[in-house]
Amino acid sequence: MFSVQRLSNFRQDVFPHVHGWLGPKIVDTLELACEYHRQRGIRGNALEIGVYQGLFFLALLAAIEEEEVAVAADIFDDQDLNIDGSGAGQETYRIFTENVERFATNKGAVRLLPGDSMLLRAEDILALSGGGKFRFISVDGGHTAEHVMNDLRLASDLIVGGGVVFLDDFFGPHWPGVTEGYLRYMLHANRNLAPVISTANKLMLTTISEQPRMVHYMREHYRPHDGASMAEVSLTGFNYIASS
Repeated sequence: MFSVQRLSNFRQDVFPHVHGWLGPKIVDTLELACEYHRQRGIRGNALEIGVYQGLFFLALLAAIEEEEVAVAADIFDDQDLNIDGSGAGQETYRIFTENVERFATNKGAVRLLPGDSMLLRAEDILALSGGGKFRFISVDGGHTAEHVMNDLRLASDLIVGGGVVFLDDFFGPHWPGVTEGYLRYMLHANRNLAPVISTANKLMLTTISEQPRMVHYMREHYRPHDGASMAEVSLTGFNYIASS
């Protein structure tokens, strides 16, 4: 089964039944990223830092192709490590694994990595992917500025050229640490990432050399909700698209 069909199945069969905070426009954006990668022959694995019950992880899992893997990194039931309370829940490991078992058609591609992302190294993650880097990375773990800076550093080390990073709760009023961490990272530590589009509470980034082409592609193909606006904005030295 190809990723196009799996993403269609995700919309119909998974999205309504797995708890999480995911706007449908993010699935649209993910589909566009898949098509962008297909046209340019970009391959790579998927990684989510902070999976909760697995809603967006299952979308990323649906988006990968044969022989690519999806790594789920989370503290799972070690909630004493969840110092800011983001994505808190009981029995998250059981619920997550049950959702993968129930809904994933390519569950053999799943790799689990329990633990605090602050202690992860890029080589720990690459060991699970057979050394292959990543074209889809979701940063949705701890929402402190320090966690976000750390997880963006990991993403920068792991991403393939033209891959995409989804940063959750960007400019979210309830999690100012995310925006602070992003700004601090981009201004003082960034080597490889640039924003493309912000929509539905997430910011999508790609590698710097690919950013102008991907912004143009999203400007041409992204369709906001009826009545929603699109605008070009500039932040930390990069022009990108913002959609309400």
